Amino acid sequence: MKPPATSPRTPLSLWRGRASALLTLVTALAVTACAGSEGEIPEGAADAGAGGGSGTGFTLETALQGTIGSGSNLNDVGPAQIAQSQAAYAYLTSVATATEMAPLIAAGVGGMILNYSVYVEATQGIELFSLYVPDTPASQPRPLLAAFHGAATSHGDIYFRAQEFFIEADQRGWFLVAPLQANLTGPQDISFASVQSQLHVEVLIELILDTYNIDRDRIYGAGFSMGGGNALSYAARHRDRRTGAMAAVVNHTGSVALADVYRNAPPVTAGVMEVIFGGPPSGPVFEWQRSSLIEVDALGALLPQGMHMARNLEHVPVQTWFNTQDSFGYLRSQAQELGAFMQALPFGTHQMVTVPGGLPNCVDQHCWGTLDINAACSWLDQQTLERNPSSGTILADRDARWGRFDVEQRFPGTFTSFDFTVTASANELELRNALNLRSVAASRAGLGLQVAQPMTLRTRSFPSQGAAVKLSGFLSAPSSVLRNGLPFGPTCGGAANSIGWCHDAQTGVLTIRETSNLSVIWQVL
Repeated sequence: MKPPATSPRTPLSLWRGRASALLTLVTALAVTACAGSEGEIPEGAADAGAGGGSGTGFTLETALQGTIGSGSNLNDVGPAQIAQSQAAYAYLTSVATATEMAPLIAAGVGGMILNYSVYVEATQGIELFSLYVPDTPASQPRPLLAAFHGAATSHGDIYFRAQEFFIEADQRGWFLVAPLQANLTGPQDISFASVQSQLHVEVLIELILDTYNIDRDRIYGAGFSMGGGNALSYAARHRDRRTGAMAAVVNHTGSVALADVYRNAPPVTAGVMEVIFGGPPSGPVFEWQRSSLIEVDALGALLPQGMHMARNLEHVPVQTWFNTQDSFGYLRSQAQELGAFMQALPFGTHQMVTVPGGLPNCVDQHCWGTLDINAACSWLDQQTLERNPSSGTILADRDARWGRFDVEQRFPGTFTSFDFTVTASANELELRNALNLRSVAASRAGLGLQVAQPMTLRTRSFPSQGAAVKLSGFLSAPSSVLRNGLPFGPTCGGAANSIGWCHDAQTGVLTIRETSNLSVIWQVL
């Protein structure tokens, strides 16, 4: 039962849990918020820690007492909430401990708000986050919004300074996660999209996807200042729908060009950034580039030949907000340069929203208050993930799934890139301008190509060391393969840096190896 929008403020209970494995969700029960509830943690709840669920008298029914209104009848709570709470309670009694009362949440917000800590194996660190679970049927896929805080705050920043996100999530039936984005070198609450912090967010989103019924075509990001850059960076570096690819991002005055932030920031901030990235921008260049969206020169102008991770956002709509009197002028400039870059992409979608200055209670006119959260969420609500773009550029900073392509780098610690075009009507894939590419794999069906028809692979400007294109969906070996119109027999034993092709009958994968810098046409019949 959700309280009406006019109900008084309702306290909610926060719970903190800890997982022992990477893909185990810390699923903990939060006392359900209903009209007139007190949200008290039952006596003895604090003893319900790991293995302490038995013998404490703390049950689902006692947990819900005081939250149902005039009694402890479970029927007074919606069936969706009961089902979620029962599943959550089963895990709570073994791993989670109730730790504190939540502050009052705005009137009209139902569902559950949960506060967790989770162990991240990849970094050997702890990530804190808050999760809002909507009061919606468990069988109905719902969107997920990840809200990223600014520098030198925490995941609580979303609750205390941008609480409207919770209201919007409740009214729209969205899940909402607010990650700490912990960085383990330097202050945990300052990360600037470091690899560590992105790994932490990656774990959280995968855990939520594994546990709740999330609409994977409607995963959104939003962030302010450092958090705006972090949200965009996460979207640009995570393009695998299976593990959560963002469909759209709202960027509020984000730090999107980190070398420029370093040049303009106070010495203490610049020093922290050096710790995070292992030195100044002139040192570990790749680490600074991969966490940025664009590169600009000393005057703040876009570098035409820069390594712009925003290339990966060509098919991801972005809305950028900034205050015209924001005291961080370099961030205003970065917002404009990002907008110009994205608008210049063939299919880029970028909307700029400028807000006149003079906002009350807004220090340096750099605050969450610039963002109209209702308008931003309404814009996000219109966006869905573009699953199958017909063309684009992949700029990969590691081996991973990028869109529909599994990319393997030749050398780690630098970028891999290539352009692609899929022409479904001709059953054709074109790959060109490949740099630092060892192999790229894709499913013919996943690319939108007909598996029962002959197909064409065009390559151009491939590395002389050779790169392999691995296409799945070939249940039997091709009857014939042509290279530039000439028959070309299988060369399964050929060297990795040689031209050739091979069919694997067990996996149904056809591998084509190419080394030519010229245009080459492979026809698979």
